[in-house]
Amino acid sequence: MNKWKLYNPEGMQDILNENCYMKRNAEEILRKMYLANGFMEIETPLVEFYDVFSAAGSGTAMQSTYKMIDEKGRILTVRPDMTIPAARVAATKLRDDRFPAKLFYTGKCMRSDDFGGGRQKEFTQSGVEIIGSKSLFYDALVIATAVGALQAIGMEEFIIELGQVDFFKGLMELTGLGDDDSEKIRKMIDSKDFFGVEEMLFGRQMDDGVKNLLLNLPSYYGKREMLQDVREKASSSRLLGSIDELLGLLDILDDFGVSDYISVDLGMVKRLDYYTGIIFRGMTYGMGFPILGGGRYDTLCEKFGKPMAATGFSFGLDMALTAIYRNKGETTGGISCDSIICFGEDGRRDALKAAAALKLQQLRVELIPIENGLEAVRVYADAKGIKGLLHAAGNGIIEAMDLEKGTVSTADLGDMGDVEL
Repeated sequence: MNKWKLYNPEGMQDILNENCYMKRNAEEILRKMYLANGFMEIETPLVEFYDVFSAAGSGTAMQSTYKMIDEKGRILTVRPDMTIPAARVAATKLRDDRFPAKLFYTGKCMRSDDFGGGRQKEFTQSGVEIIGSKSLFYDALVIATAVGALQAIGMEEFIIELGQVDFFKGLMELTGLGDDDSEKIRKMIDSKDFFGVEEMLFGRQMDDGVKNLLLNLPSYYGKREMLQDVREKASSSRLLGSIDELLGLLDILDDFGVSDYISVDLGMVKRLDYYTGIIFRGMTYGMGFPILGGGRYDTLCEKFGKPMAATGFSFGLDMALTAIYRNKGETTGGISCDSIICFGEDGRRDALKAAAALKLQQLRVELIPIENGLEAVRVYADAKGIKGLLHAAGNGIIEAMDLEKGTVSTADLGDMGDVEL
């Protein structure tokens, strides 16, 4: 026997029962929330041309995509994220009078190197993109929507950390360091390696104020007061501009009422590939990596022939639900149905009529023929967490069993509209 037919490939998973219910329910909650905030839903292909991602210059296409060859010899890839396809859609498919375009999506993605710590190679990504405007208000709207999305699916304790790409790039311009050294420092700052940065800068000729900013960059974490303190030490228009943009963003987020979930991290220098301004990530307890990320990417759409400013966020829905489960210690979903109606041969027609009556009350009903006795049905219902069991006994008689109390009451089929489960 080929043993591999019994298993999933590494990084892939089956999602069953309550977990699947939770996920699908969360997807629907998110869809309603996005629509209520004026976003338009899009769906892009699971498989794209490799050039879509390599042209974006994100580094993702070379390192983390599943690749294949089509019948004409062209390289295809399973999408590793949804932002780049959304930018392609906006640049090539939307009319000019539709901008700024407010788009949202929820769909499967795959990354060959995104695995471990609870992460899967196959995952569901959800998010929004606003394309066609440089307004700082839209950066705030995207961040506020990210906060709302996490709240909507049941997450209570999390923080959105803000950064600014231009602050780090502006500092590196002032140092005069080459690209290789700048990249080494970027990695050290991202990992909060204070001593590594100090060792790297030791003996380098540069302005003392710039050197001090770099040495202290990993510790610049906080809110408005921290930014104002750093602003007094900034020595170039690029640095001042990036700080002022963050201060302005905090003002708008105050108006949205989400400031309690916001902090600033000037040492956030991860994934600067196609981001051009404000960047952010979402963190929560029990997870050693971000569950949400986003930012401004004003040069991405140009790769697809139409220069447009853009901002957005996305998050892995599976990981967010995992974080909620870990923090709460319980699922946030529900049982698959409200009640079970069981029946023997004489009660089949009555059971079908009773089920139809309960469905009119927006109740979820499961029908089960009695094959191994009524007790077997009770065990089955208890295993699913269902406490209300109905038995179609025949002749229009419905027995309502309370499995918690152990009581049985009787009703006529004609009274099903009044039955409480």
